[in-house]
Amino acid sequence: MFGPIIIDPAIDLVDPPARGTRRAFVDGPEYDIATETFLGPYSLDPSWHEFNHAAGLSGEDAGLNRFKAKHFYLLGGNIPTRPRGRRVWAFSSMRANAPQSGKAPTLVRMVNVDYFPTLTEFTDMQGNPVPMADLISHDGRPFRETPNPNGEAPPVWSGGSPLRTSLIASGAAEKYDFLLRPPGPGTYYMKVKFMSWVPGKVRAVRTVTITAQ
Repeated sequence: MFGPIIIDPAIDLVDPPARGTRRAFVDGPEYDIATETFLGPYSLDPSWHEFNHAAGLSGEDAGLNRFKAKHFYLLGGNIPTRPRGRRVWAFSSMRANAPQSGKAPTLVRMVNVDYFPTLTEFTDMQGNPVPMADLISHDGRPFRETPNPNGEAPPVWSGGSPLRTSLIASGAAEKYDFLLRPPGPGTYYMKVKFMSWVPGKVRAVRTVTITAQ
């Protein structure tokens, strides 16, 4: 079993976030609540559902070292409008705020809930790389500037050198939070490649269409 836990930071009463926004962490950037998105790459090997819960506990070779996924999913979607109950939650399209919208950027919370690595690529409709993901935290820890071990450690988003990329490599159970910064209105793609450990070949690709407006 697995699932994301989102803990919103306490509101800074001296410098509260603007209406309709939150901060990813106490001194983090503001993001748009309405378009906040969860992304959880996941694959499934049907044969594992036939194992007894005690398989391999007596030392026998039950084949638990062989995971041959047949189904690949991108679990998640828009957090404010997520379905309730025991329904499977997956998505193939999402909204993102363009800079010209005047709104705060869209936050994506990505957790690799697969057993294998993934490679997430951001492109335009022609397949050209688009650096539009600003990484702001990893495994729950904000990226910070730490040139002075005894000085302040401001978050990288507040400086002049954000961690903006078109490619995110993620291992099993690894988590990234990133803001989407599309260069303008239009359609973009977030392609998640499910990789194998050795030799690193692509097992499957799932694509999310991003509509920036």
